[in-house]
Amino acid sequence: DDGISYAWSGPGVSQADDQFLQVSVQETSTYYLTITDAMGCVSLDSATIEALPLPVADAGPDSVQFCPGETFELNATFGPNLQYSWSPGILLNDPGSRTPLIVNPVEGWYQVLVENAAGCQATDSIYVSFAAAPDLELSGTTLLCLGDADTLQANGGLAYAWMGDFPVTCLNPPLCSQVAVEPSMSGTIQVVGTNAAACADTASLSIEVVADEMQTLEQMQTCFGEPVPVFDELSDVPGLYCDTTLTGSGCLLIHCIELTVFDTIVEELEVQLCPGETFEFGGQSLGESGTYVDFLSTQSGCDSTVRLELSVTVLETVSIEASQDSIFPGESVALNLIGAVDGSQFAWSPAADLSCSDCPNPTAMPNEGTTYTLTLTDPNGCVQILEYAIAVDKNCHLERVEVPNVFTPNNDGLNDRFGPLLPGGQEQITRFEVYNRWGQLVYSGRPGQWSWDGTFDGVLLPTDVYVYRISISCLEEERQLVGEVSLLR
Repeated sequence: DDGISYAWSGPGVSQADDQFLQVSVQETSTYYLTITDAMGCVSLDSATIEALPLPVADAGPDSVQFCPGETFELNATFGPNLQYSWSPGILLNDPGSRTPLIVNPVEGWYQVLVENAAGCQATDSIYVSFAAAPDLELSGTTLLCLGDADTLQANGGLAYAWMGDFPVTCLNPPLCSQVAVEPSMSGTIQVVGTNAAACADTASLSIEVVADEMQTLEQMQTCFGEPVPVFDELSDVPGLYCDTTLTGSGCLLIHCIELTVFDTIVEELEVQLCPGETFEFGGQSLGESGTYVDFLSTQSGCDSTVRLELSVTVLETVSIEASQDSIFPGESVALNLIGAVDGSQFAWSPAADLSCSDCPNPTAMPNEGTTYTLTLTDPNGCVQILEYAIAVDKNCHLERVEVPNVFTPNNDGLNDRFGPLLPGGQEQITRFEVYNRWGQLVYSGRPGQWSWDGTFDGVLLPTDVYVYRISISCLEEERQLVGEVSLLR
């Protein structure tokens, strides 16, 4: 408010006349405030702030490098009543442990957050990297005569340490990648090699020492027609070849080579295809008749020749014939397959109206127009699909029924009777009635008598116009005819 002034005092106070005080507390301290209003009245107050101790967070050295085979363990410094939280936790087995293990070895920074009982926190980080072990190799003779010496060669490391069943002499100090040995008995020699990352690998060599004679056996392999050098001579004949040498120590060295000769393979294939089919061969999709060759390699590395004789079946020209393409209901027609080869298989559909569905020449008796499909499979398994349509004429033409509009019943033999004129199919009259102008029924037909002679109860009716009602059916269809007819005398 206007007229009020503030005066702060205490450690670390920089803005003593501000109403609000913000300080960085390094130790427990008391802060005093003097407030003076516009009338000169003064008020005093104080506050003590306790500084709690921070925990010590120590993840170890700034960086660490692990070698293969080591336990990838992080190690934070121990403190009483402390809680630990490592990150990234997804790479660790227990992020809340003081000493978690890295289960997913990813190089990078790992941070530990330490919190004490007062809730105060501190952090520290360590950079973790992972080195590869050296790829150590050890070469030397595995069979020696008693008294013979040999040189062993180690490769893949930057420093070497040798140990084993007999002493070694370093030939190239201080590296000592080459050592001389003169074993007096059979045994094993080991070498530990380290690289620039101080990661190590171990290699060993077993040496057999014989007193007066030693034998060695070497395996060699080749393909037929590809001779290889065997004791300075070329050979592709399988067998056991041996050479004898007397060493400087008087030991008899018998070295044998067992030569294995693999045959080349020639495979003949015959494949029959149907038109439109393909065969995968040598990385190609083949669909034409011919001879094809592909060169492969067997598991032994020898050439393998595959010769393919590909034949594409030429389909016979086949057709379906019938004596007629249209029949009336109740009639049948023979379907004759022309050109099928012996041994073919037949599958007709639909089979319901056929005398047989697996024969070459079935008889069909459909009730309605039907397209028959024949699946023809020749002896090579090739398939042809043929179709043949049979129409069924139900012989119902109700639209062609005619009714005269005049007749002259005068017994002259011309137009003496009146009735509907049917087209000559399966049409049938089911009702035929004639009425006079007053609506009186003067004629009602019955089966066999579907025409009117112009009389009523045997009496000739006069010239006049009469009304007829006719019903005609054909199978499941029906037609109603109503009209007028003139009777003339």
